Amino acid sequence: ANKDVLRRTMEIFVSDPTVDWAKQAKKRAKEGQKVQWIASSTMQALEEKLAGVHPSEVMRRELEKNQCADTSKAAKDKRSGLNAIVLGRKGAVRRELLEQSESNGYILDAKQQVDVLVEQAMD
Repeated sequence: ANKDVLRRTMEIFVSDPTVDWAKQAKKRAKEGQKVQWIASSTMQALEEKLAGVHPSEVMRRELEKNQCADTSKAAKDKRSGLNAIVLGRKGAVRRELLEQSESNGYILDAKQQVDVLVEQAMD
């Protein structure tokens, strides 16, 4: 029930995007990409989070969508560094849970999600 309320509230932003999303779309405009794409992308991430997908996996997917086509070594190094931050250090709860949950589509239970989110917030 609460998930449905959140979904309906967020769907408003898809049809009537916020000023921030509009600015972001203009700033990162790619051919064919519109404000609604950003809103839809945000809704997709919300749906994944509500479905229990590992927060680091959701963040990794979001980063992949938002990466530019720059293939320079500096850009690749930057992407690699961001991935390392998202995954966490060796032995991090989020890294271990990511590896454990790979076989089930990266789905975590509520306690595992909280553990990951707390660790990310403290990092």
